[in-house]
Amino acid sequence: MNRRRILFVDDEQNVLSGLRNLLRKQRDHWEMLFVTSGAAALAEMEKAPVDVIVSDMRMPGMDGGTLLGHVKERHPSTVRIVLSGYAEREAVSRVMSVAHQFLSKPAEADASFAYADPGSATTLPPQTADTIGDALDAKGVRWIWYAGSWNAALADGRRSPSKMREAIYAPVTPGGDPDFQPHHQPFNYYAAFDPATHAEHRAAHLHDYSELLADISTGRLPAVTFYKPQGNLNQHAGYASVAEGDAHIAELVARLRASPQWDHMVIVITYDEFGGAWDHVAPPKGDLLGPGSRIPALIVSPFSKTASVDHTQYDTASIQRLINRRFGLTPLAGLTARDAPPHSAGSRRRRRPSRRG
Repeated sequence: MNRRRILFVDDEQNVLSGLRNLLRKQRDHWEMLFVTSGAAALAEMEKAPVDVIVSDMRMPGMDGGTLLGHVKERHPSTVRIVLSGYAEREAVSRVMSVAHQFLSKPAEADASFAYADPGSATTLPPQTADTIGDALDAKGVRWIWYAGSWNAALADGRRSPSKMREAIYAPVTPGGDPDFQPHHQPFNYYAAFDPATHAEHRAAHLHDYSELLADISTGRLPAVTFYKPQGNLNQHAGYASVAEGDAHIAELVARLRASPQWDHMVIVITYDEFGGAWDHVAPPKGDLLGPGSRIPALIVSPFSKTASVDHTQYDTASIQRLINRRFGLTPLAGLTARDAPPHSAGSRRRRRPSRRG
């Protein structure tokens, strides 16, 4: 099937990014090109003809009217469309002499900024490796990842990039509220949670902290719950308060203990690196990937021993093993490969498990 070639021209990169994301479902039907100037558009059309050109009107150097005038002269069969927020009658009348259609730009607060720009070098490609979520889904086990300020971050992300962030990596002052950190949201980067193509799956599994509190009080927590506090409550050295983080988790544990589901609950509280604090005990020798420094792990449950300290060496994958055993899940390939015995006496020795995530 021959795809239609459509060329979009706008001097504002964020507008092009928004269009690219809004039209991503048409990629199988349209070959879409995006350039930021009239000169670049004409150069692109010299390489190969396009079926449709969609241009902004007010651009530096060569405005949309001038560009479409050149296109009308050089490529008369190309459909010419103006997409602009500039709608003064005289200007519109001028451009309509060289355009087939005039379309008004949507308001800035629309869905144009709802998605990352897949064409940007800084956008992480959708991940496709199997996750613990996939394993739970395969067994029909309900699970949810709750995140502090998730809803605030979604709203913040839909605002124009030209505006100062109010939730995502914000504010700039240390310990600021809420300092939502997208890189702490692992499932967000997987293809299975693509908001455009898997919106229902995403909505079922990625929730806000407010929903966690509601589910605790009504006894509707899923079988497996993950919770990541927002940045100013994560106790990270240098920008977050340890005392406020402790108070936050203590309050959450108190709510969980008062929940109708408490009698069947196991709470595991742990850290990634404990804020980079130095440990007086050196980690055992392993390889480049670990083991790392020791990290705290607290078990709070009606099934746990009271006021006891377990000196057994574990790693963060031990949490996944608990979930695997409880629900009969197939271990993920990465853990299986890591824990496999050497293939021969000449193979590299077995890697010791890391104690860091």
